[in-house]
Amino acid sequence: MKWGVTRIHPLRPGLVALCCLLLAALPALAQTRPITPACRQQCNALGRDLASNPPAVQACLIRCQAGSDFTRGINAAPRRALGTAAPAPPASSGTWGVLYAATPPNGATGLSQGQRDRNQAHMEAERACAARASAHCRPLAEAGPGECVAAAQAGRVAGLIRTSDPRTFQVTLVEYGKGNTPAEAARAAIAACSGRGQCEVVATACGSW
Repeated sequence: MKWGVTRIHPLRPGLVALCCLLLAALPALAQTRPITPACRQQCNALGRDLASNPPAVQACLIRCQAGSDFTRGINAAPRRALGTAAPAPPASSGTWGVLYAATPPNGATGLSQGQRDRNQAHMEAERACAARASAHCRPLAEAGPGECVAAAQAGRVAGLIRTSDPRTFQVTLVEYGKGNTPAEAARAAIAACSGRGQCEVVATACGSW
């Protein structure tokens, strides 16, 4: 009986070079990459920084942190209606209108308008919402100079009619609309909300020139 001999093909020079580059870059990445506690737990990391963990754990931490950074960016970015252009850069001569909303069934909202600083407008709207919700609030929409945004809630009436008492209405959905006037924004918000419960506009904010 003849025994077969299996030939092992050598790695291509390009692949070897790529591996060497990745290994060389890892120490620098380890020194600058912040790792969240959630990623450390997910990857069973023993060390707080990247370099103090085995290579397999380091690879897991890098993937986890990249996903975490992407998700944080998506959640922090104000939403915009489908088909609309991205928000224009801040205008020094105009003001911003911003809406924040809590996650249903919490129906709290917060708004800011008249602020010339975009970041300040977001912070003001978030604080106003959080004060009513006693919980985390997310950015719902923003209006640049010359624009308006409106928030509409869909839900079920718990009694005969909806009143200012939050116990009379259970929020199931929050949508928004944009327009050149408060009325246009309100109509767009109702249109986005319609078909998914009894809808009502609960907040409007506008930016101005």
